[in-house]
Amino acid sequence: MIHHRTASEEDSMVRTNRSTASPLRLGLSAAVGAALVAAAVPAAADATIVPGRSVAGVKLDATAAQVQKRLGKPERGSTVFNMRYIRKRGIGLYLIGGKVFRIQVVRGREATRKRIRIGSTRRALTRAYPRARCKAAVTGKGVVECTLRSRFKKRPTETVFLVRKNRVRQISVQFA
Repeated sequence: MIHHRTASEEDSMVRTNRSTASPLRLGLSAAVGAALVAAAVPAAADATIVPGRSVAGVKLDATAAQVQKRLGKPERGSTVFNMRYIRKRGIGLYLIGGKVFRIQVVRGREATRKRIRIGSTRRALTRAYPRARCKAAVTGKGVVECTLRSRFKKRPTETVFLVRKNRVRQISVQFA
């Protein structure tokens, strides 16, 4: 004979299971939840743009050797003036005197700590960075450049967000 539980019996079991949950089980649940949230947010250095300083762990003023140690061998077409990681990472680096002076992001998962990335809206950008100054760009009709100024290694820097059709299309971290 098969016994089917009534709704009140099931409710009783749920209350009993919740009230008798062990601290270990609750701790594991919290850890799993935290891990899921952390996976959804770009927290690793590989996925971080630090305005006025770095992209993907590569800092302004880094040497070509430091870049290669961090990102690996650059793609074909790279020269002593630029290092391309476009296909794999969506990043291009420009060098003067063997040191990085500009890092450009054109696609990929890189984002700021405030979650601004390629594809973010202009509204999200200006809310996240109210100090950013936006003006019409000279590169085309309907294109806006929003510039966030700062300093790194006692030198002026800027992070330029290129916005087209109300979406961030390019992010450049560079010495001013």
